[in-house]
Amino acid sequence: MNLYCDLYRCEACIDLLAPEGVSSFCQPGEFQTIPVSHFGNIEDSLIWVVFNNPKGDRNDPNVGATPKQFGSARRATLSENAVQKIRIHFNQYFQTKLSDHKFFQKWKLLLNGLRINGKTVTFENGGICAVDLIKCPTTSSWMGFVMTCECAIRDTLKYLSISNTPQLHRGAPRCNCHLS
Repeated sequence: MNLYCDLYRCEACIDLLAPEGVSSFCQPGEFQTIPVSHFGNIEDSLIWVVFNNPKGDRNDPNVGATPKQFGSARRATLSENAVQKIRIHFNQYFQTKLSDHKFFQKWKLLLNGLRINGKTVTFENGGICAVDLIKCPTTSSWMGFVMTCECAIRDTLKYLSISNTPQLHRGAPRCNCHLS
C-alpha cells in the first residue's frame, strides 16, 4: 500500500513546464490528474503488457482521474482510503464501457483469448493488465522524444535548461540529421 500512496501522491514533476510533457497533468489545481499505476487487474492478471506512458486523454476514466473525484484538492493530500479507492478504480478499468479506448483495441485483438495454464485470459476478465513505465500522462507521445536524434534531445535539454549534461549540449559533435 505504501507504493500506491507514494505514487498517487507524487508531485515531483510540478516544476516541469514543457507544454508537450506532463505539465498540464501534474500542476496542482482542478486539472491535476492522478498518476496512472495500471490499466486492469494488476493483482490477479497473468500477463502484464508494459508500455511507455499514458497519452493525455482527459476523457479516459484512468488518465483523466482527478484528486477531486477521490475527495482531495490535490495529489499530495490524498487519504489512505482514497489511495485504496484509486487502486481499485484502476483495477476495474476494463470492466466498464467507458474504458474502451481505441489504443487498447489492437492489443485486445492480439492478446485476448490466450490460454495460460488452462485459463483463457482477456483484458476484460482481469487476466491481462497494462502497466506504463512512466506513470504521468503527457500531452505529446513519449515516442516522439525517445525516438529522436541526439540533436533534438540536446535542444530539448537546452530548452529545459538542464545544465548537468554537458556532453549533450556544450560543444558536442552534431549528428548528420540536421543536414537533411
